[in-house]
Amino acid sequence: MRATDDSEINAISGGVAVAGSAGAGAGTAINRIDSEIEAALTGTRGTGWNVTNLAVDADSSSDILSVAVGGGGGAAAGVGAAVATNLVNTQSKAHVGDGAKLVAQHNIGISASNHDAILGIGAGIAGAGTAAVGASVTVNLIETRTDAYIDGASTEVSALGLS
Repeated sequence: MRATDDSEINAISGGVAVAGSAGAGAGTAINRIDSEIEAALTGTRGTGWNVTNLAVDADSSSDILSVAVGGGGGAAAGVGAAVATNLVNTQSKAHVGDGAKLVAQHNIGISASNHDAILGIGAGIAGAGTAAVGASVTVNLIETRTDAYIDGASTEVSALGLS
């Protein structure tokens, strides 16, 4: 039993301005991945489950590639600004519970994993004859929760390990 999520965002944004006297350009990228993945064997089924092997897996893989560029130029003044904000919030949960009755002749495995990554790039570029200002801000945040468990007072799980 397996639940998977492979989320991916690739974002490129930009703004460029060039003028005779003053130019200002800005770019912004705001990206968010929010996912919940759950693999579960719960409740009862008559006398229960009798299986050879059982794997209960919940896997999340979230990736963000974000580029924000702002540029400006002019004979007298130029301003370039860029802002990139990237958020990943994932929860992976694998469990057996709520009164499940399970006997495996060999093995039982319960696993959950999160593989999340962000590559955020921001660039503010400016050029002018008199004054130029370039600035960029990039904020990246990854929050994950990973749980793999057996629960419930009436849950019965046995792995006999027979060959």
